[in-house]
Amino acid sequence: MGINIIVTFTTKGFGIGNDNKIPWNIKEDLKHFQEITFGSTIVMGRKTWESLPKRPLKNRKNVVLSSNEHVDGADVHVKSFEELDELIKFEENVFIIGGESLYRYYLKLADNVYATLIEKDVAYDRRFPIDNMDMFDIDDFSPMNYSEEEKCNYRYMKYTRKSTQHGEHQYLNLVRDIIENGQTRSDRTGVGTKSVFARQIRFDISKSIPILTTKFVPFKLTIKELLFFLRGESDSKILESQGVNIWRDNTTREFLDKRGLTQYTEGTLGPMYGFVWRHFGADYEGSHVNYANKGIDQITNLIEGLKKDPYSRRHLLTTYCPSYNDQGVLIPCHGIVVQFHVEEQNQLSCHMYQRSMDTALGCPINIASYSILTHIIAKLCDLKPKELVISTGDTHVYLTHIEPLKEQLRRSLLPFPILNMNIDKKSIDELDVGDFELIGYLHHPTIKMSMAV
Repeated sequence: MGINIIVTFTTKGFGIGNDNKIPWNIKEDLKHFQEITFGSTIVMGRKTWESLPKRPLKNRKNVVLSSNEHVDGADVHVKSFEELDELIKFEENVFIIGGESLYRYYLKLADNVYATLIEKDVAYDRRFPIDNMDMFDIDDFSPMNYSEEEKCNYRYMKYTRKSTQHGEHQYLNLVRDIIENGQTRSDRTGVGTKSVFARQIRFDISKSIPILTTKFVPFKLTIKELLFFLRGESDSKILESQGVNIWRDNTTREFLDKRGLTQYTEGTLGPMYGFVWRHFGADYEGSHVNYANKGIDQITNLIEGLKKDPYSRRHLLTTYCPSYNDQGVLIPCHGIVVQFHVEEQNQLSCHMYQRSMDTALGCPINIASYSILTHIIAKLCDLKPKELVISTGDTHVYLTHIEPLKEQLRRSLLPFPILNMNIDKKSIDELDVGDFELIGYLHHPTIKMSMAV
């Protein structure tokens, strides 16, 4: 027996119906439904049955679960989940097509979920119960489609049950550890933290990208900052012009003067992440200087080294240079040491050491960014991404973040999305945000937390 769920829902809110009706009309999706379920047994509740424009659905065995004495037109009518379980265990291919209670019951038992994800805000009073979607991985997906009728994008996805635990538990367990066991400490910002020391989290990045699903993590912001670093840039105004303001508060005139960097123009980061990756050791003269061929280009050397001698133990990057510590707006927190390791079958893993981790705000971006970096390096070196490992020093949450994090811990997990890259025949300096597409990113809403400065 194979139990499958087939459903169409909105990516925002997971809505599936309103007033006992489907709140959209996409003819192509109906055709897709017919093709997948043809010749199979379809199982539905009474309200779903009544919402069908034509009953019964031809070339399928129509099974309706309802406490009513009789359901007109159904091939089979059952009154309880026990009767239904007994019936479908003899069927070869079963599709659960709704409604909400049937989805909730069979999501724990299903082998596959066929979902159409609709990118449109609609009113809904029924939603897809996502509580057990963490047991599935993306198995297949279609290109993005556009509905002229609904004026929105939509995509077909196939999720398959997996045997391993969801990777996001690594992050959530770390958060619990800090809240429950952390020591309350004062810190540079004056906000105060709860902190633990020396932890490690690991993520399988071979098929998906571990972008957190229990809250929204901005993918394009992550890509833009990563490409900013990879180009060796140090003017945060470049990021601000792209709508990325995460460095704004650390590069104001007030912050620069307080740091003793009175010689810098507003927006200047100094010799930090990207500059050190591309121009290690060069004299820093400001954010608008051309540093071409100055210093050591760690990124280029890494790529060339991986191509020439993949099994070397010397594939390292660093963002830390003691002579720059007084010249940057901050001392680098992440990427203090980044080691890449090639295994059999040309699999590339990344191990990053982070001296100081803002677990609520910084860590989710760091996880996504170093996963994407590993995918980029792997692609450029004809390797396959395997694993991201992050080891930490001072691992903390700010006291103002504890309550929002408790809300996040109560949320259910969703499958990690897939990264699609179009970077063939491109150099590091030629990469653009449009070269990267995140496929199937389902997530809970944003959780607002202020950055400690």
